[in-house]
Amino acid sequence: MGKIMLGLLPLIIAAAILPTGIIMTLFWLRDIGGLIRAAAFASGRLFAQLLQGVLIGYALKEADQATDPWGTDHIPSGLLVIVGVLFLSAALLTSLRKARPAAPDAMPARWATVLNRVSPPTAFGIGASMVGFSMRQWFVTTGAVAAIGKAQLPPSHIVIAYLYFAIAAQTLILTPVIITAVAPARTSRLLTSTHKWMDRNKRVITIAVTLVFGVWLIFLGIR
Repeated sequence: MGKIMLGLLPLIIAAAILPTGIIMTLFWLRDIGGLIRAAAFASGRLFAQLLQGVLIGYALKEADQATDPWGTDHIPSGLLVIVGVLFLSAALLTSLRKARPAAPDAMPARWATVLNRVSPPTAFGIGASMVGFSMRQWFVTTGAVAAIGKAQLPPSHIVIAYLYFAIAAQTLILTPVIITAVAPARTSRLLTSTHKWMDRNKRVITIAVTLVFGVWLIFLGIR
């Protein structure tokens, strides 16, 4: 069990270091009134991550039952390679896409206005949609489910391993929410500076993370 949790760490990092969601969370947390919206946003992301795992796990189970032992053994490995290739493709497309000049105050004013007006249920829906409609998140979740499947764990351990992945994948969003709830006065300046830095560098972060973990997933699948 400990081995699979350690093996999931690269995928957890790949899922966690995706800047847009972190930037939105930090934007809300700069204002104490945004704590509920940020918490709802994080809850929506976690809900969608859990639902993805159920859907992908069911699909892989059906595929295993429809194939012979050779296919059952190689489907997870093939999925890891495919996800790795998709990650590399995403990194290439992001690097070729023309970078937009950063706004003077990091986040454009129109987006700031929209985010300030959303209700907690809407924030929950935004979080769930960002995971549910993100091909990159589907790639990562598929890789995680495939890696867990290759470990051939008992059913209860499979559930625990995926819950660990899903919660840990949202660490960079859940952590500032929890810290702000516990000590809001001490975190305001740090959240503001972190938000501005991530907004300026989100393109570079996305390319680096996608490239590194694309290579790693291909290596893992081939091995």
